[in-house]
Amino acid sequence: MVNHVKLLIIENHPMVVKGYLATLESINKQVKLFINIVNSCDDAYREITKPQDTPYTMVLLGIHSVEEHLNTNVNTFDLGKRIRKQFPKLKILVTSILDSNYSILKILKDLIPNGFLVNQEITPEKTRLAFITILEGQNYFSNTVKCKMKANRTNMMCIDAIDMKILYYLKAGEKMKNLPQYIPLSLPSIERRKKRLKQKLNISDGGDQQLLKAAKLQGVI
Repeated sequence: MVNHVKLLIIENHPMVVKGYLATLESINKQVKLFINIVNSCDDAYREITKPQDTPYTMVLLGIHSVEEHLNTNVNTFDLGKRIRKQFPKLKILVTSILDSNYSILKILKDLIPNGFLVNQEITPEKTRLAFITILEGQNYFSNTVKCKMKANRTNMMCIDAIDMKILYYLKAGEKMKNLPQYIPLSLPSIERRKKRLKQKLNISDGGDQQLLKAAKLQGVI
């Protein structure tokens, strides 16, 4: 485990930050911590990208939304993607109130975090364990995150060649009514297959585009 850690906490809730600092006091006995705190994405990006003698070791990033913004109103999810792209070796510990299958898998895929804690499961001991585990070169995920990852792997194993063909032709823009021309099933059978696909990919509602979006997110297509 490294002896000196430079940590940037990106969080706009003072009480949450106060809790992190209290937890980190015990870690400070094992490693020397240098901590900076920012409460906006603009300040965080300026801080992490400015010239400095000692680069940051880890970022603690609180994410409250996974909606991507194309304008200047960057949120912490957008910021996390920038950080991961620009600093691929930087360790990222994500905390988030989001616990849906879609949100968790999107954060895992786009940010590739070294650690991920769902807020409802956070305790001082789990936060401390996450820090120590990451600094030792391993990943740490809370139980909800691990369950979503496991369910996603199981769903992938249940998707067969016919399912893949349905997704392929839908992605190509083919209409459902035309799929029996390419897949040796009746239209009602294909409809039932598509319904089961949504269940496998944990989609409760939505049309073909939502199905394709979930399939892409989960690495199916």
